[in-house]
Amino acid sequence: MSRRTTALITFSQLFSYAIPLLTFPLLVRAFSIEDYGLWLEVSTITSLMFSLLIPGLGNAFNALWIGTDDQRTTLTSAAVLFGGSGLLLTLLTWVLAGPLSAVAIHEPIGEDLLRLVAAQPLILAVLAFYTQLFRQRQQPILNVALEMSQGIVRAITAVLALLSRDLILFAVLQTFLPAILVIIFGAITLRVRGAWGAFEVPHARKMMRQAMNFALANQSTWLVQYGDRLMLSILTVSSAVAIYSASYQICLVLIALGWPYLYGLLTVIGERWRAGDVNGTQQIARQTSASMFLVMVPAVVGLTLVSNPLIRVLATDDFAQSGLLTLMIATGIAIDTLGGILHYLLYALERPRAIRNAYLQGAAFNLLANLVAIPWLGYNGAGLTTFLTFAYIFWRMWRSTGMPFPLLFDLNRLIRCLLACVPMAIWVLLTAQATLPHLLLAMGGGAVCYGLGLLLTGVIQWDDVLRIQARIRSRLFPIPKN
Repeated sequence: MSRRTTALITFSQLFSYAIPLLTFPLLVRAFSIEDYGLWLEVSTITSLMFSLLIPGLGNAFNALWIGTDDQRTTLTSAAVLFGGSGLLLTLLTWVLAGPLSAVAIHEPIGEDLLRLVAAQPLILAVLAFYTQLFRQRQQPILNVALEMSQGIVRAITAVLALLSRDLILFAVLQTFLPAILVIIFGAITLRVRGAWGAFEVPHARKMMRQAMNFALANQSTWLVQYGDRLMLSILTVSSAVAIYSASYQICLVLIALGWPYLYGLLTVIGERWRAGDVNGTQQIARQTSASMFLVMVPAVVGLTLVSNPLIRVLATDDFAQSGLLTLMIATGIAIDTLGGILHYLLYALERPRAIRNAYLQGAAFNLLANLVAIPWLGYNGAGLTTFLTFAYIFWRMWRSTGMPFPLLFDLNRLIRCLLACVPMAIWVLLTAQATLPHLLLAMGGGAVCYGLGLLLTGVIQWDDVLRIQARIRSRLFPIPKN
């Protein structure tokens, strides 16, 4: 993959993660905390319905695309199955709106909202098919255009919600505006000549069978990532869901920070392992973890310390309840992101079942722990469960590699990065307040203090700083050639 394509995809990913930070403050100002929590409960249910079949179909499509010579038939079968599965899930959402609302929403309007958004699984299933199609046919520009278009539609919907302050209208717009993208990108895909083959029932049945095999693992992943919000919906009130989701939302930036270090790692680890270079494989993993610690450790500490004033700026005081909640969620997400290294190691070791088993056990643990923690501690209980679940999955995957922990993860770098965060933490505690200038001062000064901490702890050397400075200066002010 070219550098230009990699940069384009990375930009689209950062854009996708940035959009929720834009829409969140708009929505919390458009609705009360209770109505916003109600919308999150509805969204969680539609997300659950979508996850029943569509992610599994995506995995099955990828597997068959790679393993067959008749890719045109695979493409046609996937198009029919994505559309048919989305329609089935939409009908299920419509029919089960009453019982689902009674269990998870507890508000009379919940049933009506679920019926209004029942078309979401179908629309999102078709968009998911486009994403898989563009990826497999190596059309990154179309893929980026689709992802960014979805982000723009979400932003427009949030602006309209702020102007109207009507939850029903927002639900309609959130559901049906993406249908415009279905039409536009559908016209693009249909015009690709020679891409489509005949629909063959045996081929489609094979894809569906594989999708069902993947479904259990995908459901486990969904429960690990979203089960806390579902359990909060069932066991508490809508405002608790809103408070928890606010902290979770700002912590998702950790995924964007960790992703560049994981991008392309599978290929490098796979090449080393196939060459029989066990030490080289472990060294690559350790170097990657050291680089990730450098940015993720201060991000977790910084998010914890600025979370309350940041959420007050983005939303209202009602959403900013405790930095402890952010600490637990941020640490859990950071651990899960680091677990990407273990994912790729287990793929190289040809032990993908270990990943599935880890997430299955994690989902069961998450469910049982939430039944105890949420009634006792509320949204803090959900945060604690998030941290413990991701830690448990990480531990299970590491055990499955059979490799010593210090050979895969640079613990010395981790400790030094934590020590380097001390001056940063002091600065942030002294300067962070719920105003934009104070937050910018806290984060900018915190970054400088962390850099000084890295120098004091020996993570980086002064010569490294001078080399980086010289490189930046040469890029900004290149010396003209004679």
